[in-house]
Amino acid sequence: LGRFRSSFSFFFVLFFFFFKQKTAYEISACLVGSEMCIRDSVFLTYVISQSEKIWLYRNCEAFLFPSEGEGFGLPVVEAMQFGKAVFAANRTSLPEVCNGHAIMWEHLDTESMVQSIREHLPDFYKDKERLEKIKEYAASFSYEKHIQAYLDLYRELAQLP
Repeated sequence: LGRFRSSFSFFFVLFFFFFKQKTAYEISACLVGSEMCIRDSVFLTYVISQSEKIWLYRNCEAFLFPSEGEGFGLPVVEAMQFGKAVFAANRTSLPEVCNGHAIMWEHLDTESMVQSIREHLPDFYKDKERLEKIKEYAASFSYEKHIQAYLDLYRELAQLP
C-alpha cells in the first residue's frame, strides 16, 4: 500500500482496529510498510499479500492516509469501496480523489489528527445513506473506465473514428 519516507512526519498508511475488551475499547493500529518504531498495540506488517490487504480493509474501523507525496490516491478509493471511514491529508491529489467522501486533515501533527478522529469517527457509521454514497463513488473508479477514457482522448486527438 505504501512505504515510509523520512520526510513524512507521520506514518504513511494506517488501519485502525477497535477490539472490545470488557467495558473499554483497546485501539490497535496496523502499519503497512517498512522500518518503524513499534509500540505495544501497533503491528508492523511490512509487505502484505492482496488477500491480507482485503482483510485489513474489510476489518478495519478506519483507514488513515496522511500522505504528503501521493500520486493518485488509489488506497483511499480502495478503502471507500469497503465503506470505511477515510482520513486523509489535504495534499496533492487526495482532496480531488476523495471528493468530499473523506475527512481531510489540514495539519498532520499528531494532536490535530487524533482530535479529528475522535470528533468524526464515533458517528461515522450511523449515517447509512452517506455510507452508500461513499461506496457508489468508489465503485465509479475502474481500470476499464479509465482506459476507455484515455482511448477516447487519443482518438479525439488523432481525429480517428
